[in-house]
Amino acid sequence: MALVSLTRPFRVRASTISIARFHGQTQGGVRFYPDREVIQNPESWFVKVVSTLFVNSHSLDACMNYLCEKLTSLIAFEVIKRFNNPKVGFEFLEFSRLNLNVNHCYSTYNLLMRSLCEMGYHDLVNIVFDYMGSDGHLPDSTLLGFLVTWMAQASKFDMVKKVLTAVQGKEVRINSFVCNNLLSVLVKQNQVHEAIYLFKEYLVMQSPPDAWTFNILIRGLCRAGNVDEGNVILKEMEEKRCKPDKAGMPNEAYRIRKMALEDRNLGLSSFEKAIPLRTNTYIPVAV
Repeated sequence: MALVSLTRPFRVRASTISIARFHGQTQGGVRFYPDREVIQNPESWFVKVVSTLFVNSHSLDACMNYLCEKLTSLIAFEVIKRFNNPKVGFEFLEFSRLNLNVNHCYSTYNLLMRSLCEMGYHDLVNIVFDYMGSDGHLPDSTLLGFLVTWMAQASKFDMVKKVLTAVQGKEVRINSFVCNNLLSVLVKQNQVHEAIYLFKEYLVMQSPPDAWTFNILIRGLCRAGNVDEGNVILKEMEEKRCKPDKAGMPNEAYRIRKMALEDRNLGLSSFEKAIPLRTNTYIPVAV
């Protein structure tokens, strides 16, 4: 397998590494540590050897069997962390899964997906998310909120739906703050209908909507001039016994009421009446 090459010309051939030296240091097996615990010597020496071999060597065939036996998921996590390069870490993840049969730990996926998102490798995040599911892991609430927010900011709406679908029916929840932030990102990108779709299909089951949730959706609909849909959202708001926040959307109520008054056939609906106009505001009705 062709491996990653860095700018340095230095190369290490797998056949020149004395693996027996490490084997002599680790008689009795490899100790297991919690995901967040730093691996101690002599495992740290092995981490350096594996990372150096992967980056600089053309082939690991000479020590493949030994790596299959000794490379644990926790050591693999330390190797990926040592790279400090999410793209190289992704390639090592693929290599170790396909060639060394490593079932990676949650910490590896958490680290990689966050790093890949921050570097803009959203397509690779999609692949890593699939690997994560294959290894039997689901994102926790914190990682879930991070992923959907970053994907929404990158306009990866399909990925947002994919992640939310994967946790649907599971005991993984994102709080109302993250839900509202996600909806706000979509509305600011003029994707109000995508925001409403996510709200109805996924987010309403993730976290009980509050007044600010409805404010965000109504604000987006008002800006788009969708009065009828604004009325629908208001009715849903009333059904959930969630009172309109007068401080949160007076401008939006003003816009819709003004549109209603300018259209003599439309009249005032419950939505326009829900939040009164400011008393010092006069809107003439066209004759």
